Amino acid sequence: MAAKETDTQRPNVPLVRIFLSSPGDVAEERAFAREFIKNELPYRPGFLGQIAIELIAWDDPAARIPMLATETAQESVNAARPRPATCDIVIVLLWSRMGTPLPGTILKPDGTRYLSGTEWEYEDAVNSTREPKPTVLVYRRTEEPMIGLRDPQKKEKEEQFERVEAFFAQFRNPDGSIKAGVNDYATAAEFKPLLPQHLERILHRLLPPASRGGDSEAPSLQPTIPPEYVAWLRRTCADVSLLGQDIQKGQAITLSQVYVPALTRPAATPEVAARGKARARPEAEEKQAVSLLRRLNAESLYVPAPAGAGKSTFCRWAVLQSIATAPIGHAVLAPDEFAEPEPKSLRGRLPLLVPLRDFGTDMDSGRGGRTWHRGDLEDALATWAGRLEGLSAGTVKAHLKAGSAFVLLDGLDEVPVSDTREGATVYPRELLLSGLADALPDWLRAGNRVLLTSRPYGLDEARLHRLRLPAAALEPLPRALQDLFVSRWFHTLGKVEVIPELIATIRSRDVLAPLVENPMLLTALCVLYDNGGRLPDDRYDLYKSIVAGVLHNRYPGEVREREPVLRRLEAIALGMHEGEEDAPRTIPAAEISWVEVEQWLARFAELNPAYEKGSVGAAIQREELLTRSGLLVPRSGERASFYHLSFQEFLAAQRLARTGDALDRLFRERSATPEWRSTLLFLFAAQIAIKDAQWGLHLLQRLIADQDRTAVKAKPAPAVFIAEALELCLAKKYAVPERLTEDFRRLVLAAIDDEIELQARNALALILGRAGDPRILDLRDERAYVEVPSGTYPYGEKGEPVEIKAPFLLGRYPVTNSQYRTFMDAGGYARREHWSFAGWTWLQKEGAIEPRYWNNRRWNGPNQPVVGVSFWEADACCRWAGGRLPKEREWEAAARGPEGCEYPWGNDWQDGICNSRVAGLGVTSTVGLFPRSRQARLGLEDLAGNVWEWCDSLYDPEEISKPDAPCVLRGGSYNVSSWYLRATNRGGDRPEGRDWGVGFRCVLAPLQP
Repeated sequence: MAAKETDTQRPNVPLVRIFLSSPGDVAEERAFAREFIKNELPYRPGFLGQIAIELIAWDDPAARIPMLATETAQESVNAARPRPATCDIVIVLLWSRMGTPLPGTILKPDGTRYLSGTEWEYEDAVNSTREPKPTVLVYRRTEEPMIGLRDPQKKEKEEQFERVEAFFAQFRNPDGSIKAGVNDYATAAEFKPLLPQHLERILHRLLPPASRGGDSEAPSLQPTIPPEYVAWLRRTCADVSLLGQDIQKGQAITLSQVYVPALTRPAATPEVAARGKARARPEAEEKQAVSLLRRLNAESLYVPAPAGAGKSTFCRWAVLQSIATAPIGHAVLAPDEFAEPEPKSLRGRLPLLVPLRDFGTDMDSGRGGRTWHRGDLEDALATWAGRLEGLSAGTVKAHLKAGSAFVLLDGLDEVPVSDTREGATVYPRELLLSGLADALPDWLRAGNRVLLTSRPYGLDEARLHRLRLPAAALEPLPRALQDLFVSRWFHTLGKVEVIPELIATIRSRDVLAPLVENPMLLTALCVLYDNGGRLPDDRYDLYKSIVAGVLHNRYPGEVREREPVLRRLEAIALGMHEGEEDAPRTIPAAEISWVEVEQWLARFAELNPAYEKGSVGAAIQREELLTRSGLLVPRSGERASFYHLSFQEFLAAQRLARTGDALDRLFRERSATPEWRSTLLFLFAAQIAIKDAQWGLHLLQRLIADQDRTAVKAKPAPAVFIAEALELCLAKKYAVPERLTEDFRRLVLAAIDDEIELQARNALALILGRAGDPRILDLRDERAYVEVPSGTYPYGEKGEPVEIKAPFLLGRYPVTNSQYRTFMDAGGYARREHWSFAGWTWLQKEGAIEPRYWNNRRWNGPNQPVVGVSFWEADACCRWAGGRLPKEREWEAAARGPEGCEYPWGNDWQDGICNSRVAGLGVTSTVGLFPRSRQARLGLEDLAGNVWEWCDSLYDPEEISKPDAPCVLRGGSYNVSSWYLRATNRGGDRPEGRDWGVGFRCVLAPLQP
């Protein structure tokens, strides 16, 4: 470390300079190293406040180097950046290229030429006259580079690789013994954990003695974490509330006994934009969901998820992990692919778990203001936290300043959008969001870690963009974790014999599939099953069973008392939804004061004297409900809420179903508010149960008549409610009238053409698939195809002309799940005549009977493209349909058209024009969801984004003799950026690959030799 050099903004903090040297073929490693060194390493506990880190890199986006026409690139870099010899750490990354050769005027001391600028930088570092000398780390990727026999750059690539070999030859003595250390790694994925380990170890040696724990009289810059507060966190976060069900039977069930990892999608990783490079076989990072804890260990996050998905439980788990002194284990291990890492970057931080329902009620919202600044938010957080056991306001502020806080803001959607306080209208949610937007840049720059959770509607796209927090939506529980949850639950209860019984029951009933993907509802199923109750038929029946079970356990032997208790709870829930007559609520309140509870109880007694015998006061009833019901629970500050917001929604719906009149008007008015959608769906189900299915279908017909094209475009929420209610009817296998189905189809198709808000558009289109998407035709029907005319088309990056000698029919869309199901139902996996020799050999070895993700609800909508199919499965399906897969040149001709467009629609990229990473869906969409992305001349859909598409061409024709030679993939997918979506971009994968980002399109034409 430079002994006297310090950060100019923090004069007492030593400055460490890290020089990054590499040629262009290790772009992924270089991008990772740059991101880690700049945005994570300085903020890790132990380094925060102790050192400042400056990254020296020629490609720093924040400080681009001017490349002068009078100098070589290396000379420009040397003039604009500190030389490696003056830095503290120098990192050299090499693989197959040594880099650009230097001019003959730049020579080594012995008169020989440098192999490249990279070698010059390495030599400059190791020959530095500075004391202490720079620490030099040399990394080499050992993966064999692929060079095609007909590659026009074959000779140059071989020369570059020979230079790399010559460079590393100097690291060994003539007898072969090691002279200097090299850090080998096989792939970029292996490099990513290696570099942080090495840099942390080196930096710890460079820290001042006091920071390393050595003797020093200098005071520590890190504020402390009070042990009393840690003990309180362990008690409160470890608790597992069982919703009033008497399942514990004397046992203390803790979160660590039943928790299963929460999952999300992997973070976007830097992409290697190397022309002509084959798309590698997708690794686990791309193919698998990852643990949310893993992502939170690396970065601050916004986590949206529906009710009961486990947001609050994960917050408590993250707190427990952050204060753990040893790994938290379990007797029933999680599958390796879902194992959680030890969150080292969360350790040593002050965890501050803020239930925003409580915080939003307590915060001083002023008298109508809508803007907070960082100081306002920090003051409010410190005041709120000062009431927690063992914690002070000063400690919270000290950690926020030092960058060692771990702030978990749980439940943004439960903060009121507006409220009336002391006669004034206030806007708590807007205040909180504006304060957070102002605070986050400083908090994150200092090194704090932040987690914000909400139901999806709590934060719109504009506000999320303002916060600039990466979104990490919670994934539904996959089957492996559903089974793990059941196993851990009954293992904890000592009833392991129940585990296979319940899992078999769940798997045998398709109607339970959406329930068991939700941790809270899966918990309820376990409780009901353990208590001997029947498993319910759907979500409405499940909540009804849970509420009945809770009240049965809380009021045993008091049958006549349960009904009045239930009715009082329903009245309170509806009051929290609607508010007072003179102060109505637009959005339901998630929490109310005890006084309000008493007001609703008094109102109920007045309207329902049959339930209120005697003179029991509202205050006594309130106390009895809070202490005994298990559904209404006390909160701090003499306030109350329901065990979970979804129970408030269910009970409010029950009250409306019993007492509500003019329900048509209620559905029309409230369906425009997303926060009411769950309640309305419960109400819809309740009314069907009370009346009949015909009532529900007639209601939907009346509601859909109100939704003209202009109304849906302006406000899509009512249409989305209609779709979800219709989906409920379809799931129950009601005979939906053709008129209703047709009206719904017209509504959705118009919404797609009008490109309404994307999330709403996709939700409508998914349900269109279940109602019968009229755009999707049988693969054997010529109307499912578009003719691509013969002619001359530009091909490849250079636009060389190719001749399409005969017109051909290409599928308008990628093959969908519904189309592929027809192939399966026709015995597609059993009939040899549909498979090539290589395909049938693969099938017998693999034993496949369906696509890899066929039963995953995330990918299996009828009008989503089928994914998880190998080249052989795609080929067999096309053969069955009387066609084949497209040749690569046919595919590109169809995508570019005779004009040779850069993208199917034209030459200019537009964010959100197709299903790509920037669109943010994070999953395959229904086909044809992006009208502006249609091929400009032919009208073909989804040729850019959504899914990669198999082509019947080898990525490298020279590998024709290899049975597993990569086949071509075209079009890009939902999780890649615009560079990969160009119509000329090539990808490749081995034919047995079955990725969830890969599908195919069919050509209706005989097989070609």
